[in-house]
Amino acid sequence: MADDSRGERTEAPTPRRRQEARERGNVVRSVDLGSAFFLLGAFLLLYFMGSRILTALGAYEEKILMDIDRPPLDVSSTVRLAVDMVQASGGVILPFLIALMVLGVAVNILQTGFVFSGRSLTPDLGRLNPLTGFGRLFSAQSGMRLVMSLLKIVVIGVVMFWIVRREVEGMMPLATLDAWGILGAISSAIFFTAMKMALLLVGLAVLDYLFQRWQHEKELRMTKQEVRDELRRYEGDPQIRQRRLQLARQLARQRMMKAVEKADVVITNPTELAIALHYDPANMSAPRVVAKGARLMALRIRQVASEHQIPIVERKPLAQALFAACKVGDVIPEQLYKAVAEVLSFIYGLDPARGQKFAQAGAAR
Repeated sequence: MADDSRGERTEAPTPRRRQEARERGNVVRSVDLGSAFFLLGAFLLLYFMGSRILTALGAYEEKILMDIDRPPLDVSSTVRLAVDMVQASGGVILPFLIALMVLGVAVNILQTGFVFSGRSLTPDLGRLNPLTGFGRLFSAQSGMRLVMSLLKIVVIGVVMFWIVRREVEGMMPLATLDAWGILGAISSAIFFTAMKMALLLVGLAVLDYLFQRWQHEKELRMTKQEVRDELRRYEGDPQIRQRRLQLARQLARQRMMKAVEKADVVITNPTELAIALHYDPANMSAPRVVAKGARLMALRIRQVASEHQIPIVERKPLAQALFAACKVGDVIPEQLYKAVAEVLSFIYGLDPARGQKFAQAGAAR
């Protein structure tokens, strides 16, 4: 009661609440994670495709420079050169751009799955309220995001300083190289520095994603009253459901007691268990359990059997085996045929009329 009075969100969100949040577009998503993986993917693609792109562009540039001095240089030839340049550069740059696009889409799908919601496009006049805007600006969530952003800047700055310092120290021997060697060493140092920074950003983005996930779960948590209201809204009032179950059990008991009236025998434990069997040789391959019960239900089965003069036979092992192996409506298992047949033979021996009817039905089959 104390939790409900304070409205504390102590309960895990139900599947329905998660689905409603997803329909509103409220899913776990880190913008930093997508950007970091996009940047890392771009550097990796440049590492594997960069030399091919530069070679192709250099070859075409050389061709243009060789053809540009050949007359005539008019508008049509200039347009043709421009079209050829676009086609040549597109042939090597387009796969790079497509790979980046696929990477960006894949990272977002891995975070949120396929989510389409038009509710975020619906105009919300409440967002224009200055008081609401100031409330969001100075909320605990905004403060936490500010702290996280400052920590990221500090971490990136410290790591960047440490990496650049080590790279600068490693450039001291470059004085012995020629211009191309120095250019290659500097380019390699810049590239691998950028790669290390991209990996650092990915690590920070993963932490940000985990934080966003924790915050999302916290926002979706429910009070005990909200859980009860949701169950009542989508599954009906618990008291009504309980009443329906009670009525269903009561009707099942009534049908079972009605079936006891047509049973051939009731096998007991003698007081703890009672199993009523019915066998029609003309229509059944084996006896069937029409009712069973323990304790009070067993007592009720015996009472109904006595009222309708149904034989009651005490067979403790058989009663226990039937109770454990059969449900109401099941045919008895094959391993109990012999024991049940002995009981039925005993019953039919006590009632010659019933035994004769049983023998005639068996002969007809």
